[in-house]
Amino acid sequence: MITRIDKRNEDFFLPLLPKTEQRERRGLLRIGVTDERRMAAGALTAVTGRDDIEITSIYVYPDQRRKGYGRALTDALLHMVQDGGYGALSAYLEQDEGTEAFLRQMGFEIFEGMELYRVRLGEIMRSDRLRDYLMEKDAKGIREIASLDTMEKKGSVRYLTESSILPGADYDPEYSTVCMRDGKITSAMLAHRMPDGVEVIWIGDARVSDLEAMRHMMVLVRRMEQDTGYNGTSVIRFMSDSPGFRNMLHALSVSTGRFRQESGYIHGIKILP
Repeated sequence: MITRIDKRNEDFFLPLLPKTEQRERRGLLRIGVTDERRMAAGALTAVTGRDDIEITSIYVYPDQRRKGYGRALTDALLHMVQDGGYGALSAYLEQDEGTEAFLRQMGFEIFEGMELYRVRLGEIMRSDRLRDYLMEKDAKGIREIASLDTMEKKGSVRYLTESSILPGADYDPEYSTVCMRDGKITSAMLAHRMPDGVEVIWIGDARVSDLEAMRHMMVLVRRMEQDTGYNGTSVIRFMSDSPGFRNMLHALSVSTGRFRQESGYIHGIKILP
């Protein structure tokens, strides 16, 4: 039996939910499934964006697997949001036994080749070199998209469109930035809020220097530090194909050794009809 998880029954499904998603909040969808004995068998959580939905966790008890519960949860999510105008369903999940096979079976395209990296906000603050660099250096020309005036916002849309980023891309303007030089946008970083932090979904393109990419990261860290919704355990996740950019972050955080590749995760996208 499929059920929507809410305040009335969340304690029943609590062991199946990530810590960050054990309580209701805006934009979070939680679905549970019970077995023939009406015992909790599995649960799925997802967050809604402007144009897509991201599955943030799906877990079925090991002794309840291969009974179709995972598919039932995913189908229930698709049914729940079918009239919302969403263009895609994405999944970013810990790699468990059978995760990739399950996503492929459900029609997801699996993304490979771009490694995910992460650093916790508290670890930045504990690393003197990284903290001083990100909090004290001049982030020349970097501005939050939310702070742009009407003409500048039109310029940002034009820049993103020319960079093959759709105008409706799911990003938060308060956490996304552009670099302005002589009234023109030379680079951008798009990010969106997640339950446990911020995920950088795009940093410029091949023309953006590693130093300029670091300046975008400076403004993001400062924004998170000011936001009362984030604390030392909050995470910044990003994918980057620039070894120089990654090496700069690694060198600055070497005193803590906390900047690292996040392994054991799998990323898939399913385009919705």
